[in-house]
Amino acid sequence: MKRALLGVVFACTTLGFASVALAGENANAAISLHITKPTSKAVQCSSFSYRNDPTGPFDLKGTPCTHGVANFDVWVVVCNGSDSVGLAGAEFGIEYDGATGSGVDITSWRSCADLEFPQDDWPQSGSGNLVTWADCQLTDLFQNLPKTAFCVAGVFEVTSYGGDQLSITPRPVSGRLKVADCNAVEDDITDAVVSRMGIVTFCSNRHGYNYCSKSTLSGGPTTWGNLKNLYGHDQ
Repeated sequence: MKRALLGVVFACTTLGFASVALAGENANAAISLHITKPTSKAVQCSSFSYRNDPTGPFDLKGTPCTHGVANFDVWVVVCNGSDSVGLAGAEFGIEYDGATGSGVDITSWRSCADLEFPQDDWPQSGSGNLVTWADCQLTDLFQNLPKTAFCVAGVFEVTSYGGDQLSITPRPVSGRLKVADCNAVEDDITDAVVSRMGIVTFCSNRHGYNYCSKSTLSGGPTTWGNLKNLYGHDQ
């Protein structure tokens, strides 16, 4: 359904959306990352293939280390949103090894939103972006679990030269990580007790981190052992 979001766009760039909820409908949302092999042609938003493996669409294990360089697509996804109010926007930042030819280099970015407000140096490490959709995003992700809203914010084309991790961070301009619903109400998820910021690893024996894995949605990591399995657990 179409929402009148464009009227608040200018406020979004500096002040955020119309109002902020401390524990709103999207308080359990997260912004995560997913690695796939590069597409044969220019990467398109419609080519995101989570539907091909609905039981495990995200990478918890880092990419294998190869001799020489390797290319990947890394998708930025907003997940675990409310199926009643949907998703209409997000703000976030990114961090990785910013040195050219070291760790991961981002070679391009394609937004999958209707509007975006990137920093001038986006997508360099330490930069941020704000994306919005004109249509309410209500796509479901997992079957046989409580319904949640899910959408693709965009995709990086990356080249890996060695060990590194690419992380979602708060947007530097605001210092916050937020999602907005289709009524232009924000949920600030920056300081959630369990992190909502995704991590993917390259040429590493360490896991990435994704709050919106199927195990989390079906009850969440309730023990320290389970949390280690989501992030920082050596193989």
